[in-house]
Amino acid sequence: MPESLLQVDNLKMYFPVRSGIFLRQAGWVKAVDDVSFHIYPGETLGLVGESGCGKSTIGKSIVRLLKPTGGSIRFNGNNIARLSQRKMRPLRPHIQMVFQDPAESLNQRQSIGQIVAEPFVIHRMGTPAARREWVRGLLDRVGLPDSAIDRFPFEFSGGQRQRIGIARALTLNPSLIILDEPVSALDVSVQSQVLNLLLELQEERKLSYLFIAHDLSAVKHISNRIGVMYLGRMVELADSYELITRPLHPYTKSLISAIPIADPKAAKASERIVLEGDVPSPLNPPSGCRFRTRCPYADEQCAQECPEWKELEKGHFAACHHIDKCN
Repeated sequence: MPESLLQVDNLKMYFPVRSGIFLRQAGWVKAVDDVSFHIYPGETLGLVGESGCGKSTIGKSIVRLLKPTGGSIRFNGNNIARLSQRKMRPLRPHIQMVFQDPAESLNQRQSIGQIVAEPFVIHRMGTPAARREWVRGLLDRVGLPDSAIDRFPFEFSGGQRQRIGIARALTLNPSLIILDEPVSALDVSVQSQVLNLLLELQEERKLSYLFIAHDLSAVKHISNRIGVMYLGRMVELADSYELITRPLHPYTKSLISAIPIADPKAAKASERIVLEGDVPSPLNPPSGCRFRTRCPYADEQCAQECPEWKELEKGHFAACHHIDKCN
């Protein structure tokens, strides 16, 4: 096997909660709690789960928009989890991010040419004329007209704005791109166009992706492997086809049963698994297994012991006390 490009081990991201007149710390929101995974060169790892499970926090921790509370993040062998902003600067061209809402992530006061060229300016690369030509080439590659360079973000549709975000992420020729729900705000037809563009760019530039989404259909289309998050923890990780066809964890099974099926006959035959209750608060998560309050197989062991993260089959990991009961 090739050496991993990104290795995340026991990542923790806690946010302090303060209350009272003097804003004393009253607890911690455990947004990400002991998560581990790796990404190989040229691979796409999908990360799925309900809103608030910690997916986006993981992405922001990797690009160091947030400083992790604990654990390690090794990129090309270097642990970047504890690097200062000054020491991170030489590594930033190699790790880029595409944000969920392009309307918010693009500066409305700058032209598209200025937005896409900004990484060149920050890292002092090229002359103004050379930067403009590089920007034209990037915009052309993501399917935008030459005239876009002097226009502003509000003049574009949601899909076009997301293409601008992708062009900006490609500016410094990174090896890893964090895609934080890049198609969730787009129409279905536009989603497919953007996903196909990402696949083409990955093939051309040998990119690695961390694809964060809650739409399993989109994740299945683009990912080599898929990790499933629940309340700050990873509950299952496997090859994309393996996870969709043979899920082992009860939470993964419920997610997959919610994927819409186009064939009415097949849809009738499929069994929808509806979970009871709501997701607990990360401020006060359940003891033991965090999924136990909604799991039909939960017992005393689940309440007392946190399930061990195990490789149950080759390349197929899960954390559950009762995998045998679930399958």
